[in-house]
Amino acid sequence: MTLAPPGGGCGAIDITGKISGGRVKTKAVAAEEIDTIAWQFLCSAYTRRDYWDWSLERRIDAYLRHLNRRDILNDGAAYSAMIERVMANFPRARRDGILNSPVR
Repeated sequence: MTLAPPGGGCGAIDITGKISGGRVKTKAVAAEEIDTIAWQFLCSAYTRRDYWDWSLERRIDAYLRHLNRRDILNDGAAYSAMIERVMANFPRARRDGILNSPVR
């Protein structure tokens, strides 16, 4: 199931990392949170021309590190779900004009 981007576009959403006392909390990441982060990734600079020569996984890794979301990086199921959600939302992001087609 592909959910619409939060707020109908690429607005800012507070998704700060789950950090308490310098330690990352070990809590399962909710599917809705994964979808929200996936949409934010699609709206980020990591999908722009500067990063086109990076693999998708490298861009997602860098984005999650930027958000300090080591909980997702270290959880194989959450990380796989993140990649799945990004890939599932590509067509909608293209249709909605969030992602532009490459210009040759």
